[in-house]
Amino acid sequence: MNRRSNRLTKNGIRNLSEFIGVGFPIVLKKPILRYAFQIFLFSVISVLSQTNKNIQFEPLDSIYPKAVQFWRNDNDSVNIYTKELYKRAKISGAPELYLRAYHIKALTSLNEQSESYTDSLFSLAKSENDFKFLASAYFLKGRNAYDAGAYKKSLDNYLQCQSLLQKEVDSIPLERLVKDNIGLIRILVGDNKGAISIFEELLPHYREVGDFYHVETLFSLAVAYHQDGNFQKSQEYVAEGLDLSTQIETGPEPYFLSILGANQYGLGQYQDAIENLEAANTSFEENGDPMRQAISHYYLGKIYDALKVNDSTLYHMHEVDRLYREHPQSLYPLTRGAWEMLLDEARRSDDGENELRYITTLLAIDSIVSSNFRYINQNLTQRYDMPKLVQEQEDLKKGYQRRNRFLWYGLGGVSLLLLSFFVFARIKRKSSLVPSTHPSSIKSKKQKRVVLTTDRLSQISDGLAKLEAEEFFLKPNITMKEVADLLGTNDKYLSVYVNRHIGSSYSTYVNKLRLDRFMNRLKTEPDFFKKYTLDAMAQQCGFTSNKALNKACKRILGKTSSEILIELGPDNS
Repeated sequence: MNRRSNRLTKNGIRNLSEFIGVGFPIVLKKPILRYAFQIFLFSVISVLSQTNKNIQFEPLDSIYPKAVQFWRNDNDSVNIYTKELYKRAKISGAPELYLRAYHIKALTSLNEQSESYTDSLFSLAKSENDFKFLASAYFLKGRNAYDAGAYKKSLDNYLQCQSLLQKEVDSIPLERLVKDNIGLIRILVGDNKGAISIFEELLPHYREVGDFYHVETLFSLAVAYHQDGNFQKSQEYVAEGLDLSTQIETGPEPYFLSILGANQYGLGQYQDAIENLEAANTSFEENGDPMRQAISHYYLGKIYDALKVNDSTLYHMHEVDRLYREHPQSLYPLTRGAWEMLLDEARRSDDGENELRYITTLLAIDSIVSSNFRYINQNLTQRYDMPKLVQEQEDLKKGYQRRNRFLWYGLGGVSLLLLSFFVFARIKRKSSLVPSTHPSSIKSKKQKRVVLTTDRLSQISDGLAKLEAEEFFLKPNITMKEVADLLGTNDKYLSVYVNRHIGSSYSTYVNKLRLDRFMNRLKTEPDFFKKYTLDAMAQQCGFTSNKALNKACKRILGKTSSEILIELGPDNS
């Protein structure tokens, strides 16, 4: 779901001219219906004419707020108020009126027209030093760039808006919109947990006010949880979103159906997934949403691949390729696998021409994804997360200082005394030691102090063997402290044992066990590859996600998880 002014509630019949275009050919065939239609048309025009007359007498200060409110409520009256506001701006030539007119025009228009009004708003706001409208212009620039697939440019503008919100402008609604759209970019680059954090924070507010963004936030959470491999949690948000969709005339039902189908694919419910994805895809095609079309085709292709229906698999993957060539902005990192499958098919068919084309496409896509998403991830960390954390740190510091400044002084004094005592004791202890050139003196003091007795070695060794048999490593994020507690020892002894006797760190030791489990299941369970996505397979083996699995594969085996999947999958067994 995109965040344009033509949000999903506006995808049906939007104005009278569209209604006439659909209805007029039909009603002409029957005189009674034609007569009824003419009466209806006359009534509508009369109402609109009366509205236009009334608005001429409305105070200037009320027109802009009403236009914004109509836009937020998805009310067509926004168009009437926008025209009146723009007309009055032209008559008066006042910059403050033009700022409002450009703003509402940019909100309610599409594509190049929206970009043109946004540029006008940006230039005027900058020349007038109006930071509020300048922040809005940066946000609109970000929104338009996102819809055009220019994600680096989109993020830059959102961050500029965020900077103004932190320094010059106090606008909670705009701050929420920026967070919302940065959450969308986090989903795009695979930072699903970061996106979930943002949308879980926004959801209670949108639930409370009943805003349309309530539905969109549910959709975003459903997508983020799906991409994170938590299909059941994603289904909860899908169910809530579908329930709300029934209350919206031409609402977001197809979008929730697409995620429902993707979750069903992840859970192995293929027939239900096909039905929902095809229904959603029909709507995406009618409403001109090539990105969601490509994603739906990709999942349908994956399902037919799992069902071993090769012709249907290739048809849907070719559709992903066609949509990308016709609409480059439809590229979504997830769908890269389509070209991998098409390339494999071209190689099997000895189709050198298409093999070269798919390799070229993959290289071009990887270049786009790599440059865009590396830049986005880096900037999200440096320009969004870090300033946010620094600000939180500063706020906490100020709060503590205000609460009890004298306590800080007291703690500082005590700390200095303790530090002086520690330094003095350390110097004294060093002076009493006799220097040694024996090799054992090279070892760290920590290792000298920790001695594992024979009984303790046996306890840890036998205990770990038992825990490995019980597959303790399948629990995600299991800590060394938890394992030590299971062994009846402490984490210091366990750490020394793993380092000295296994020859690795604790995290490497656990990840090796998980990787062994992953590769063993690939070799021995053909259904493991067919039934689960990479994220789901990773979670089945104790990793939190494919990202964690991929990181472990690269560090320990020097390969990606996809490369291991290709080597050990059922096609190569």
